[in-house]
Amino acid sequence: MSALALTAALLTFLAPGVGATGYLGQSALPQPSAEASPQPTAEPASIPSPGPAPSPSASPRPKPTATPRYTRGGPIEFSLNGSLSFGRSQSTYASTASSTPGTTALASNQTQSETGVGMLAHLFRRAGNTTLDLQLPFTLSTTTSLFGSGVLSYSTPRYAIGYGPESLSVLGQLGIGTTLRGAFLTLPANGGDITAFAGPTLVNQGGVIRLYGVRERRLVAGRLFEYGLAMTPPGSGLGSTLTLLTGTAQRRGDTSIALEAAFQRLRASSQNSGGAGIAAQTRIDWGPEKSLWTIVARTIPEDFVAFGTGQLEGDRLIDISRISQGRGRTTTFDLAFERSLLNGEATEQRRSSYILSGQLARRLGYSLNLFEQRLAASSGVQWNGTAGGQLSFSGRLGFLSLGEQFGRFTQTGVAATGTSQSAVQAQVRFGRFALSLTDQDLRMTSSITGAGHQGSFGAQLGRTFGKTTLSLNFLRMLTQNSLSDAISRIPTVSVTRQISPAFSVTASYGTESLVDRLNPQVDGRSRIFNLQVNAPFVFGSGALVQGRVDPRLPATIGGRITLDSGSAASYVVGAGTYGVANAMVVLDGRYVQRTDLNGNYQFSFVTPGQHQLRLETSSLPRGLTADAPVVTLTVQGGQSAQINFLVGDFGGIAGHVYGISRDGERVPLPNVLVRVDSGAYSQTDSSGAYGFGRLSPGEHTVSVLENSVPAYAAFSKKELTQKVNVNRGELTHATFTAEPLGSISGYVLYAKDVPKPYVAGDGALNAYVVAEPGNEAAIANDDGSFVLDDLTPGTYTLSIDPETVADGLGQVSSDLTIALKAREHYKGAIFKISRKKKKVLFTFFGNAGAAAPAVAPSLHLSEPRLPPGGAAEVTIAAPADAAISAIAFGHSKPLHYDPAHKRWSGEIVVPMDTRAGRYEVRAHSAAGHAPLPTELTVDPRLPIAILSMSPSQAKIGEYVTVRARFLADVRPGDHILWADGQKSVLGKPLVGRLFAFTLKLSARPMVGTLITGHGRFAVRLQ
Repeated sequence: MSALALTAALLTFLAPGVGATGYLGQSALPQPSAEASPQPTAEPASIPSPGPAPSPSASPRPKPTATPRYTRGGPIEFSLNGSLSFGRSQSTYASTASSTPGTTALASNQTQSETGVGMLAHLFRRAGNTTLDLQLPFTLSTTTSLFGSGVLSYSTPRYAIGYGPESLSVLGQLGIGTTLRGAFLTLPANGGDITAFAGPTLVNQGGVIRLYGVRERRLVAGRLFEYGLAMTPPGSGLGSTLTLLTGTAQRRGDTSIALEAAFQRLRASSQNSGGAGIAAQTRIDWGPEKSLWTIVARTIPEDFVAFGTGQLEGDRLIDISRISQGRGRTTTFDLAFERSLLNGEATEQRRSSYILSGQLARRLGYSLNLFEQRLAASSGVQWNGTAGGQLSFSGRLGFLSLGEQFGRFTQTGVAATGTSQSAVQAQVRFGRFALSLTDQDLRMTSSITGAGHQGSFGAQLGRTFGKTTLSLNFLRMLTQNSLSDAISRIPTVSVTRQISPAFSVTASYGTESLVDRLNPQVDGRSRIFNLQVNAPFVFGSGALVQGRVDPRLPATIGGRITLDSGSAASYVVGAGTYGVANAMVVLDGRYVQRTDLNGNYQFSFVTPGQHQLRLETSSLPRGLTADAPVVTLTVQGGQSAQINFLVGDFGGIAGHVYGISRDGERVPLPNVLVRVDSGAYSQTDSSGAYGFGRLSPGEHTVSVLENSVPAYAAFSKKELTQKVNVNRGELTHATFTAEPLGSISGYVLYAKDVPKPYVAGDGALNAYVVAEPGNEAAIANDDGSFVLDDLTPGTYTLSIDPETVADGLGQVSSDLTIALKAREHYKGAIFKISRKKKKVLFTFFGNAGAAAPAVAPSLHLSEPRLPPGGAAEVTIAAPADAAISAIAFGHSKPLHYDPAHKRWSGEIVVPMDTRAGRYEVRAHSAAGHAPLPTELTVDPRLPIAILSMSPSQAKIGEYVTVRARFLADVRPGDHILWADGQKSVLGKPLVGRLFAFTLKLSARPMVGTLITGHGRFAVRLQ
């Protein structure tokens, strides 16, 4: 029977129900679970009825209702990373004349060139739900050429095929072995997967035979099970083998247990009598992390075959260890008993060790260690023991370490040997100089060989000159015993030039001398010269976020979901390399990808900007949580981001942050920062979801950062923090809901004496209503109606922004002061617009050379409050010869004179890294009369643009008119790139920085990127 037929028959027998379910038993459903990430939907709000006091519409920030949809993948990615080095060394050797008659002095000259390159080629393509992955390591040098074990795989949610090494064991307790390379096929099964593989493997003395195997893993109720079968034909001195494997791992509370057993039958051959036996190993860990006990028990029969190693000697082992931490110190204890066969002779071994380390003071550390080993066999008894200690001190100028170790060795029929070893290491840095000193000394005492002494002393002094480093090195080595009394000295000089962060050249020159008092014939001296070039490099992908930025190209976000090697589900070494299939990853709450059988996912053609990835917890098996359920990242055009998720049985916290609309319904709050235990942060996505993983069992404190909450939502002090109890392997939910908010609505109308062509009683379209304090604003509709929604309780002063009123007109009614209560919806705020000069917030300079005015001049800011990246116009009335400059954020900017209005004006921009607070804006005048300074408030919570659409209750698929009021320096020709691919080019402004354009509504909300001459900004249309 062929290997392929055998593999097919085994798969048919072991997996009769293999279907479209993925690893860990997840069905490939296209929709995310509503339980894990609830998406509440709001009833459509009615359009305000006409009248003097319109009813506020529903929240202008409706909840997203778009159904997440799957995305297709894209381009081939290629990476090549490694290192390149080449050099040339030359040595000249000469020895003194020998004292032996008839011999002469020796001399030699040797030159050697060295060139080497080591690389890993990686070819990757993600298309839809499939992944093609090729990895090939290779090494080239002047003497050898070596290609490593390449791995080729093609994965889908329904199957995976490939070529590469495969392990028979999932848990890896027994070390049964792997194939060197070969084909494999993986199919999903209920709660796990099944892999069939075939390929060569190593046995005794490097012999190679074929191995055919099947491996299955299943996760049932938080417990991982493994089953395996392997067969080999006769070869390399062995008969045919049949191996059956089973194992399990689980964790309950602070206890973890892993057990693996294998039955093997070895047929007799010309060099082996054959036989059958069972090998088994179990490991138990219990206790908290700061006081962890571990027991390992193992039994292996004689002549058990481990693939990749060969026949093993019989072995019985029990090992007990404990690690405890507390009060600034760590204690490790280990005790093991083992009985094994060595060259056919039974040997009993006992070994124990004790290590204590900690801090005596803030900069002073210590460690103590004891080790003992006893071997007993029919030939005699051996005993070996060591005891040592070390003190280390670190300070601002450097580091000092002192160590001492004593040892003793005894053996039946052999004299005892004693050793003592001391070591001193010091590093000092002063300015651009660095000095390093090392001294090691080893002394041995034996009644047979006598006393012996070995020592070494090294010193290095370095000095940096920009990208060049000069180093003076000296090494002295001493050997003293009954056969030799030699001293070797090696002084060298090295110069290193860092051409680039990844390219350096080093040249070294030195001499080596050897003097042996007992063997003068070996005395000599040599000269050494070496030139070395090192160039590690990376071509292609390979970093978290990498790639040259190109705004014309889309971005890519991808990664892998794997089981954590420290969890009960994967528990042991090796299991963590397996991916989790059919897990669902959601991008920005709208796009969905399912992982393949290797756990890979990828989103291609992603728009540049900030994005949120969420690993849907409901798509993971019960008892597993993610280390970071929600990840926020920023990618630019042309870049690729690599986001990997780990899942295991650790505890986690997940939830949502909501606001409350005027209808009493919950509204997701995006980009809110949530913190756990004053440590890690999580930022909510578009659905308001956040999450934390890898949390220890017990009580944790989760809090919302108040300064990250948008201005249209508010939390009381009590509602900002919650206490959450976390259990291992469970995801605890904690939801934060803001206080109910209110609104203010009204009209902006033209007054009776308004000049033509305006009509008294008509609405003032596009007038901008501002509420202080806060960042609330609204744009008047065609009938002049406006709504300031989502207002927290408090007192507000409403006014009309003069920059949004036509020239010659202004607000003639007074500013309105309104005390708003909780949940109150105030109606009837009326503003009148008529012929009036705009408000002037500055005084005038006198003529040049005149006395200073009685009232100091002041400057006017078009925007008193801005977010980072925002811009405001500065205006000061002054004569043409005043030569005025505005000074803000540590920079001075000359203003330009406007002869038509007889004033100086210019623009200041808030740097993107500016923190929240009040900043002074002042001016300097050549006329000598500086205006009084004013304050500009920087608030990161302010949006860079306030967008509204008409009709406000438009359905997805309809065209709407969007009006946008920008706080950044926006010019005609700037544009917005929307996530759905639409592009809105800004034309002539309606007034000031108020623009209007037409857009097809494809989602609620719609997100995009505003691209201006000063940068990129995220915008959002609710």
